[in-house]
Amino acid sequence: MSLPASLTSRTEKFLESLGAARGASPHTILAYRSDLTGIAGFMTERGIAAWERVGVDDVRAYAAAALQRGLGGASVSRHLSALRSLYQHGCRQGWFEANPAAGIRGPRKGRPLPRALDEAEVLKILRATFDAIKAKEVRHAGALPVRLRARRLRALVELLYAGGLRAAEALGLDWTDVDLGEGFVRVTGKGSKERVVPIGKQAQNALADYRYACGNPGGNRPVFVTQHGRLSQRMLTKDFARLSRLAAIGKPVTAHMFRHSFATHLLEHGADLRAVQELLGHARLTTTEIYTHITAKRLKRVYSKAHPRA
Repeated sequence: MSLPASLTSRTEKFLESLGAARGASPHTILAYRSDLTGIAGFMTERGIAAWERVGVDDVRAYAAAALQRGLGGASVSRHLSALRSLYQHGCRQGWFEANPAAGIRGPRKGRPLPRALDEAEVLKILRATFDAIKAKEVRHAGALPVRLRARRLRALVELLYAGGLRAAEALGLDWTDVDLGEGFVRVTGKGSKERVVPIGKQAQNALADYRYACGNPGGNRPVFVTQHGRLSQRMLTKDFARLSRLAAIGKPVTAHMFRHSFATHLLEHGADLRAVQELLGHARLTTTEIYTHITAKRLKRVYSKAHPRA
């Protein structure tokens, strides 16, 4: 369906502002574009050719129709959030006089607990990456890219677990951001906010080994690379799918699991909640508090197994 220019032009200007002023990632901008394009299509079918003509009833009608066609509550809430953001920006720019999506929320939903690995699973995964390096060196002695891929994966896993980085944060690192001597990495997180995160000896050693295998690249070079440039999210997903098979822990392994495991294991070993918030780069403490539910759930499980009168 062809959308009216008045809908698409405002949308594109809003998306430009997300990247330029708010530092949104390409992935975030792509998601906003998809959500707003879907809403614009619905409004076009209702005979509405401009965002200025959308009213509260139109927004409610979109939410109801989205639920009726099987869209999940979380997805509807995300779409409405994107629409609210568009109107908030438009009101600041003088495009609109009011925000018709301001008081409309998606279905109430329980907050899912993050999927964290236990410590034994993390060790099993790390052991699998080490075994992959040895196997590749034996079977492909002359194939540098294959050896590098195994070392790259080990360095990534060690870093994600040691520092609690988001996958995008790790992929965006240059060697200038990594201080192997002091054991710190400088991370650019959401909203282009920087934070400094400590990493342990195991991660330092894995990164040093990987850097040496890469030929000790200069400080302005990307840390995680392929033969064609910086490692992409798509290639990272493929590497972790392979790692799931190698580790054989009975569940799919994702890069974000190590961020969840990092926070969960710190709290289980007595770390201060606010310190974990700083390490993760969370703007609000309430975001970090979800990990306390995981640790409580695990403690309950241990108690049930171990206490004679549980």
